[in-house]
This record gives sequence, C-alpha cells and structure tokens, in this order.
Amino acid sequence: MQPQKPCYLYPYGSIIHSKYPKTVMITLPTLPKNRFRAHLRQKTALLFWGVLLNFWAGPGSLLLAQQAPSQPGYNPGQMGPLGLPPPEIAPAELPRRFSVTLAAEGYYAPQESSLNPFLALEIPVAPGRVLLRAWYRPVEVWRTETALQLERFAENTVGANPGDLYLSTLVQLLRQGRWPLSAALDISLKTTTGKGRANARHINAPAYWMGLTLGRKWSVGIPRLDSVHLTGQAGFLAWQTGEATQNDAPYYGLEAAFSRKQWTFRVGYGGYVGWQDNGDAPQVVRVGLDKAWEVKKGVLALVLRYRYALQHTTDYGLRVGVRWSLPWPEELAPPFSPQRKAAPDSGN
Repeated sequence: MQPQKPCYLYPYGSIIHSKYPKTVMITLPTLPKNRFRAHLRQKTALLFWGVLLNFWAGPGSLLLAQQAPSQPGYNPGQMGPLGLPPPEIAPAELPRRFSVTLAAEGYYAPQESSLNPFLALEIPVAPGRVLLRAWYRPVEVWRTETALQLERFAENTVGANPGDLYLSTLVQLLRQGRWPLSAALDISLKTTTGKGRANARHINAPAYWMGLTLGRKWSVGIPRLDSVHLTGQAGFLAWQTGEATQNDAPYYGLEAAFSRKQWTFRVGYGGYVGWQDNGDAPQVVRVGLDKAWEVKKGVLALVLRYRYALQHTTDYGLRVGVRWSLPWPEELAPPFSPQRKAAPDSGN
C-alpha cells in the first residue's frame, strides 16, 4: 500500500487529509531511538498541531463562538443613547422653587434614531438646603440598521420599551455670599425601570453616583450680558454589569452659563471613564438655551438642549420642552428652613 501524499510539509511533520470530513491525521518523521530531545520534539509537535487543527476543524470554532459575546453589553458604547448617559451638570446653588419640566427628546446617528418624552420634577423640601429631583422617560421608540443590530447582538431593529427613572438628592454645603463660591453634594440613583436589554437599549440594572458640585456667579454688567455662572462637578459612578460584577468610573463635568435678562445660554462638557475599556468612557458636549417669562404665580420657560457625543454614545441629541416654576408653599417648608425664618410674624 502506497503511503498517502501529505498536503503540507512542516518542520515538525506532515499533515494528511483523511477520508472523514473535517478530520486530519498527523504523521511525524522517524525519530532516533533513546534520544530525549527528539522525544520532547515529537510530543511538542503533536500538542501544537493537535490544538491548532482542532480549532480549524470545527470544535475549536464552536468554542470560540461560546467565548464571544452573545448578548448586549452593559456599557454605553454597546447600547442606545439612553443606556447610561453621562450625568448632567447639577446646580451648585439649589433653587428655592418647585418646578416641572415636560419635553420631547430625539437622538440620531447614521445607523440609529429614537424618540421619547422627558419628564422632570424638582422639590425643595428644605428650600435653600435640600432639593429632591426626579427625571423619567416613560417610553423610548427606536430603530436601528441591521449592521448595528448585529454589532450590538440585539434581537430586533425596531421597537419600543420603557425608560429609566432617576432619583437624586442635592444638599447645599456652601452658598455664595457668605462663602466665595457655592457647593452642593449630589447623591443620585438610577432605577431598573428601563427595559429592552435584549435590544441593547437599557442595561436593566441599578446604577448610582455621588459627587460634589462647585459653582460661582459673576455679575458683569456689560452690554448684552448680565452675569456669568461657572459650574464644575466630579464624583464616583458605579453600575451593575452582570449578576456579580460592576463597573466603576470617576465622572466629571464643566459648564458655563451666560445670562441676559430672561435669556440664558449654556455650554458644557462631561463624561466618565470606566475601567473595563469596552465602550465605558462616554464624552458629550451639551449646549442649551432658556427663555423665561413671568406668569401668574410663577415662571414659564422654554427649554432647548442639544447634545453632541464625542465617543461611546449616540452622536446627536435634542430636547425641546417647557419648565414651569412655582414658589414652594410656606406651610410645606420645615421649621428650620430659611424660608420660614424669613417669613413675617403673622401677629403684627
């Protein structure tokens, strides 16, 4: 019987295709007897080619498929625009008014677009000292191209799902006037109301952050400009990325606001940097414009916000809405509140 002609020749032996599909045989050159080095060379060659050909023939490719991601990730670069956006700049000087914001948001990228309502609430439970905030996106309607769907391991290209509810508490630490600048402590929580993880829309996992916001306001009194307000924030952000793992990131932000009568123009930059290095370092530039009108018992303002992503999130975002602010009722202010102390004596 004539020996089979090998398909390829290698220094460590020959590879011969067999009649069975996706299997090969390895033949090794004749080795001198009683030589330890030759024996070691034979074993090394067998292990090397066995592992390599096992991956090539099929079982190895199956193993690789099991190691590759088969579901959406938990980081913003792997999800839609509302997966886990960088925190917006919190106020360094807490407002004393109760306010409600109603807006519509839209996000766009070459392979993705989405629309959603936006609701926000601010409650000065202790005016000038403690502010409770909540913001919520009840539903997100979205679509993606097939290429992006496959990249994110998402199930569908079109859909709608509930959005996340955020809760935040701000505590005033310093106030400008008595101090050179204002400072506030920000403690915030992202709940798990956001769904659509199978389609890479929300992480469906908790997240929280704690940070410090510093700000200072300057009255300039020049034509077309009344004041400049500079605000910066920094802190620590963490979110769950699996059943027993989490990602941690320092977050940061800086914003400048320019006011003229009822107009306010603001521009800011922010983001965070996670340690997993797989789309967990989003950076965004935010630009905003507010126009306020005095109305009966309150202030009504038009709110415009534009977001441009530098990396790891959807490219463009736009928010258009209104904000209605009202004085917080005196009877609801706690006894230690400055609002109660400033109220005139009812007996005089």
